[in-house]
Amino acid sequence: MKTNKWNNTIGAFVNVEASGTGGPDLVCQSGPSSWPSNIYAEAAIYPMATSAAQDVFPIIPGDTDYRIFSEDYGSIPGLDIIFLLGGYFYHTSFDTVEQLLPGSIQARGENLFSIIKAFSNSSKLQNTYQTNYSEARASLFNEERAIFFDYLSWFM
Repeated sequence: MKTNKWNNTIGAFVNVEASGTGGPDLVCQSGPSSWPSNIYAEAAIYPMATSAAQDVFPIIPGDTDYRIFSEDYGSIPGLDIIFLLGGYFYHTSFDTVEQLLPGSIQARGENLFSIIKAFSNSSKLQNTYQTNYSEARASLFNEERAIFFDYLSWFM
């Protein structure tokens, strides 16, 4: 991220983690403003997110590449999406194609296609790309973080 020649042209990102073998995608982190959450809420075909995940995620041992883009090398707006089920297989010898839950990859692809299309068509992204990188961050993304809930929060 620090040395890539395109690092100053990134207007937004979607970090796709496995963290399991399938099931619904879960937005576990979003920010640094509410813009990524709003795009997700409008565009996701199979939306699933909860603010509880974003509050709990920082205290769980482990990390994702989300931090690199959102905190370490800029306040780039983005989403961190994980598979919710089958985490006990993740990064073990049982983490194989056979463990993928049927339909999970198709659903993830449909979600990602729709979300990326919405991100790329957003006027905030276009403004970010067309203006000075750091000035755009300060002026466009200074609103509060979004709060989102779903049925998962009933069980957490």
